[in-house]
Parts: sequence; C-alpha cells; structure tokens
Amino acid sequence: MRLNEYAIMSALIIITGVNTYGQNEKKNYFGGHISFGALGFSHSDGSFWDLNTGKNYLTLGFDYSRMNSEYIELGIGLSVTGYNMESFSTYNWNQTSNSDDYFLMFSFPARLKVHFLKYLFTEGMVCFNFHPNEGHTWWGIIGAGIGIGAEYMFESGVVISMTPRIQWNIKGTGGVGSNDHENLIQKGIRVGIGYRF
Repeated sequence: MRLNEYAIMSALIIITGVNTYGQNEKKNYFGGHISFGALGFSHSDGSFWDLNTGKNYLTLGFDYSRMNSEYIELGIGLSVTGYNMESFSTYNWNQTSNSDDYFLMFSFPARLKVHFLKYLFTEGMVCFNFHPNEGHTWWGIIGAGIGIGAEYMFESGVVISMTPRIQWNIKGTGGVGSNDHENLIQKGIRVGIGYRF
C-alpha cells in the first residue's frame, strides 16, 4: 500500500471517529413544546351527576433531558396548561344554564424516553401539578402520561419532534378520606423543537 493510500485511509478513519464522537457527545437536550387537543373530564363521587364537561386544552412548556445510554433519555420540565370546560347548572327543577370555565395548571414533569428504530421513541411521564383553581379549596397534585412519537435531529443539533399522547391529571379532591375526585384526561398532539449539545 502506497503512502498516499495510507494517508487517505488514516484521514477517513479520523473523520469517521470525530464525527461519531461529535454525535455521541450530543447527550443534552433543551427545548420547548406546544401540546393541544381534546379534554375529557370525569367526576367520581359515587353518583352519576356530572355538572362539567371538558372541551379542549393548550400546553406550553420547556424541557431538559440527557441521554443516559444509546436508547434511554431522562428529563425534567416545566409547563403551563390552559383548560377550557363547560359548566352546567339546573335551577327551578327544569331549567338549565351553561357557561364556559377556563383555568390554568402548572406542571413539573419527570420523563423517561426510550428511542428505537432511529427516528422513533416512546415516552412515559409523571408530573406534580399546582393550580390556583380560582380560589377553590380543591387540590390536585399528581398526573401521568404516555406517548409514542418521531424525532429528527439536523446536523446542527436542532431537533424537531411530534408525539400523539394521552395524559391524566387529578384536578381536585374533596379532601382527606373523601371519595370525591375530579380527573382531567388530555388526548392530543405534542410538537417540540429544541437543541442537542
């Protein structure tokens, strides 16, 4: 093998190694997301009387995550979700009125993402929630969600993703020892854009 062939092979090995090293070094991710879709509402208090129905929701948030292995990514975040609901009330025994209700919930999620087939991933998350709920004394603190989606990273490190997902949150309880629970069920799409470094 001649000298210039050695030089070409050495250069190719170095370039490949640097490129692989650079890709492997992009383990951290920071980005934002928007999520939207249909909102379901359930009120479990031992009765079938339900005065509220869900309409839709919109979430804005930020995420930080880190690749812990070739396939596993762990992350945390902060998001705020606006919920649109419709409230019904009955008076004089047979007359019904309805009104729109809107409130915010702040969430602090912890997320596990598993990558597979190069561009696909599945994720699960738990979150701790806080919502002022317009002065109500109800509280809801726990939520969970799952999704499966696709992600593409450009050479620059910019990442775009889309995830159909479902998320469940406790809206409130009637207090300690009460069977009165209100749950929110979000079904929608999560679109994210961020940067790996």
